[in-house]
Amino acid sequence: MSKFKIWFEATRPKIFIASIVPVIIGNAAAYFHLNNTYLDDILEVSPTLGSIINQEYSLFIGIITLICAMGIQLTSNFFNDIYDFYKGADTKERKGPKRLVAEGIIPVQTMMKVTLGLVVFTFLLGLIIVDHRGWEILIVGVISLISAWAYTGGPYPLAYNSLGEVFVILFFGLVAVNGSFYVQTGMLMPDVLVISFIPGFLASNILNVNNIRDIETDQKVGKTTLASLIGRQESIILFDVLLVVSYLSIILAAFMINSSFLYLPFISIPFAIMLSRDLHKLPDEKLNPVLIKSGIFMLIFGILVVLGYLLS
Repeated sequence: MSKFKIWFEATRPKIFIASIVPVIIGNAAAYFHLNNTYLDDILEVSPTLGSIINQEYSLFIGIITLICAMGIQLTSNFFNDIYDFYKGADTKERKGPKRLVAEGIIPVQTMMKVTLGLVVFTFLLGLIIVDHRGWEILIVGVISLISAWAYTGGPYPLAYNSLGEVFVILFFGLVAVNGSFYVQTGMLMPDVLVISFIPGFLASNILNVNNIRDIETDQKVGKTTLASLIGRQESIILFDVLLVVSYLSIILAAFMINSSFLYLPFISIPFAIMLSRDLHKLPDEKLNPVLIKSGIFMLIFGILVVLGYLLS
């Protein structure tokens, strides 16, 4: 295996959807709101907002935001490999894809150096966004990078203490969507807050499938995920609940901006039913395809949300 292929595989490219989808949703919502005539009414009521609210969408800043979000996810993935190796979580009994640090293909010292370099790169690139929007973005970025480490590292690793799904909903949902929207506009909006839960819920479902598959092996190494804490059947019910709530969130957001185009994600309902059916029927060792399909579903749902905002 070539070095490029080794490192490409180490990035876990199939799950980059988790960081891409919330950023493109936040940017699409920003484009919609910045081109909506009611902003003129807001400025008439409070002219001082003119110095805060951007009147033009910046594609350049949108791309930088996306790269930074992917950098933070990649940092989290690499830290995950490092600390799972140290804790012995990635054993030969693992049912998912093999981790390259645990397999000895990438030395843990090399992975740590690359990860720290990635942290520095993402931080420096993020300063472009800070210069564009303000110091508050610096705080969000630093907290996000620290959390990427704290997911599996530190004295109280979130992934080992049943908080992985909470982390995902917060950072791949609320922070990523609202943060991307704020970077472009300088404001927050109620419909965007509602929409921001959706990529968090769908990314949490990806993690949930992963953890359902690994309940047995995680318990052996003392890794307490939410799935191992509440049980397999309850975790599957949680998966279904988050799917339903995602569609309900679309209804609420569409009502808030009075847009029928925002109902486009309902086209994906047959895919959602198929995912739920497979998760209910398949044994743990056959859940890897469901994991991949959950990522594809998140991408499709996210693109439909983006189209809904752009067409509104």
